[in-house]
Amino acid sequence: MQIVYLRDYPQLYPQVSRWIFEEFPYAFVGMAFGEWLEFVQEGNRGGLMTTFVLLEGGLPAATASLDLTDFPPRDDWSPWLASVYTLPEHRGKGLAGKLLARVEQEAKAQDFGRIYLHTADRAEFYAKRGWAEVERLEFWGRVNTVMSKGLYRVSVGLE
Repeated sequence: MQIVYLRDYPQLYPQVSRWIFEEFPYAFVGMAFGEWLEFVQEGNRGGLMTTFVLLEGGLPAATASLDLTDFPPRDDWSPWLASVYTLPEHRGKGLAGKLLARVEQEAKAQDFGRIYLHTADRAEFYAKRGWAEVERLEFWGRVNTVMSKGLYRVSVGLE
């Protein structure tokens, strides 16, 4: 298993972008796949997003991104864990958890103290990994749970 930056494997842009485009169609209403692919390419080159791909045996098996914006009702919050996807044949192996840890590590490296996500159906999965619900709101025709996670531990020294 290896986690790599998508930008270092440009041949994977179409495949990884297609996964997200097909898994989350509600977010792309009115957008053609070519527009999304271009957005992902430009976003990863321009610093708007950092996409990771988990390779199993040299082949892409899962992906997740750190995006500066991901949820229009909360564009004032940043950054976001986004586009988490694992191929069906690789689910249940803990790959998503490894990608979450990598995205959190990247957010810390970029000096963010908090990270957000939105989900309609995986809040329990994220809660088990230290994420806390912030709010629920309807958008894209579904109820979304917005969650956040602090990235820095406060340590208190005893003297």
